[in-house]
Amino acid sequence: MKFEPLYLRVKERLRGDLRSAQASRGLVRAPTLDELQKQYQVSRPTISKALAALAAEGVLVKEPGRGMFALTPALDADVLPFPARAAIGYIAPLYGAELAQQVFSGIDQVAHRRDFRVLMAGSGDSVARERAAALEMVAAGVRGLILYPTLRRGQQQEHDYLRTEDLGVPVVLLDTCIRAQGHTQIIFDNKRAGAQITHWLLREGRRRIGFVLYTEEAHHPGLEARYQGYLGALREHGLPVNLELVRRVNPSQICAHLGPILDELLSMPEPPDAIIACNDIMAMDLIERLSDRGMCIPEDICVVGFDNSLASHRFKPAFVTTAPDFENLGVVACETLLDGLEAGSLPAQVYILPAPLLVRQGIAGDDKDDSTNVNLSSAPAMV
Repeated sequence: MKFEPLYLRVKERLRGDLRSAQASRGLVRAPTLDELQKQYQVSRPTISKALAALAAEGVLVKEPGRGMFALTPALDADVLPFPARAAIGYIAPLYGAELAQQVFSGIDQVAHRRDFRVLMAGSGDSVARERAAALEMVAAGVRGLILYPTLRRGQQQEHDYLRTEDLGVPVVLLDTCIRAQGHTQIIFDNKRAGAQITHWLLREGRRRIGFVLYTEEAHHPGLEARYQGYLGALREHGLPVNLELVRRVNPSQICAHLGPILDELLSMPEPPDAIIACNDIMAMDLIERLSDRGMCIPEDICVVGFDNSLASHRFKPAFVTTAPDFENLGVVACETLLDGLEAGSLPAQVYILPAPLLVRQGIAGDDKDDSTNVNLSSAPAMV
C-alpha cells in the first residue's frame, strides 16, 4: 500500500503553480478556495488540507479575519532559510498523564534522531476529540500518526472512525487498541502478564485469588487480556474459577464503589487471600482501604497490580506489579512508523512487547529486588 494522499499531491502542484505565478505576475496573494477547487477539480477539504500543509511549511500565511492565504518570501527559495522538518503526530487520551508522557519520550527520541518533529495532542478521553485532533494534524501536514486510542464504549466500537475512515496517512495504534480497528498495532503481552502474576500468587500459597477490574462496557482490551491470563493460570493449576471473587467497577466511579466492593469480598464466608487489581493505582487504593479496615498487608491479603507506575515506587508496603516499558513502546512505534514511511508501506500487523513480572525488595517471601532481573527486550514479537 502506497501512501500518496491526494492533498499532498495537490500541495506540490499548488506550490509549483504559485511559484510560477509569482515569477510571471508578481502574485502576492493565493487564489481563493473556490478558485483553487475549480482549478484542481478536487474537494474543498482536500484544498484546505493542501493549504494548511503549505502554511505549516511557512510558504503561506493565513490573514486573520479574511480567510485567505498570503504568499511569504519562502516561496521564492528552493530551500527555506530554516527548513521545516517533516512532522508526525501523537495523540493520547490524557497528554499530561504519566504513561502517555513516557510514550512521548520514546517517540520524541527517535523522531529527533531521524530529523522529524512531533506534534502532540490530548483527546481528553473523548473519541470525538481524538478524531478531530487526528484530522487537524493531517490537515497540518503530518506524514503519519501514532495514536493511543481512548476507550470505546457501546456503539462507539461499531461506528469507530478508525475502522470506517481513511485518514490519508499511515497510522500506528498503541496498547488500548483492538484488532478490529486495523492499522499497525503495538501492544503489551497483557495476557501473559496476568498469568505470570497469578502464578506468582499461587507459588506464594494463595488459593482464593480475587480480581478487580473495569466494567465490560469500558472495554479496556489490555485489562481484559490480564483477566484472561488470570483465568488461564487458575485452570492450569487445576483450580476452579470462582466468579464470586471477581468484581467489576466503572472507571469513573471507583472512589464511590471500591469500598463497597471490598466490603462484599471481606464479608464472604471464605474471603480472598489475594486480590489482583487491574493497575497499580487501584492496587494502592485497595491496600489503603484494607489497612483502614485493620487488615495486615500482605499477611492477611496480598494485593498486586500492573504497570510499575511512578507512584508505586515508594509506596509502602511494596507490592508485586509488572514492568512494561512505555518509553520503549514509543520507541518501537516511532521506528515502525518512520520505517514504513521510508518503505512506502506499513502493513497492518500486530507487534507484542513484553510486560514482565516485577517483585520488589521487601515483599514477603523475597530477599532481593527482582527489578534488576527484568528483561525488557526492545524487539517486539509479531503476530
